[in-house]
Formats: sequence, C-alpha cells, structure tokens
Amino acid sequence: MEQLEVLQLAAKHGYYDVPRGITLRELADRIDVSHQAVSERIRRAHGHLIGMLSSSASASSTRSMSSSNTQR
Repeated sequence: MEQLEVLQLAAKHGYYDVPRGITLRELADRIDVSHQAVSERIRRAHGHLIGMLSSSASASSTRSMSSSNTQR
C-alpha cells in the first residue's frame, strides 16, 4: 500500500481525530504490515505534503514579490 493510500485509510478510520478513532497498530493490522511500516509511510507522506506546501508557498511568495516589484 502506497503512502497516499495509507494517509487516506488513516483519515477514513479516524486516525487524525481527537480522540483517535483508530490506532497505528490497528491500521497496521488492517493492511497486514507492522506498525513501524505504517508509521514510516505516514511520516514520509507528511514530509512530502509539507515539502509540496513549502514549495507552493515559496513560489507564491516569489510571484507576489515579483508582481509588487513590477508595479513600482
């Protein structure tokens, strides 16, 4: 199961809810892998998402700065 699929499954079953609707071990049992493997996939997926958001924010900031410099 790929990282995105694990995130989707985690969200679907309440992993991100407070309190959690499912534990890491329960998620792991559902997809028949170790809880360490699920944890690693979730962390990697979070890292990819944060990287994408950071890149997007940087690009947006750069475009905004370029546009304000052009208006001067």
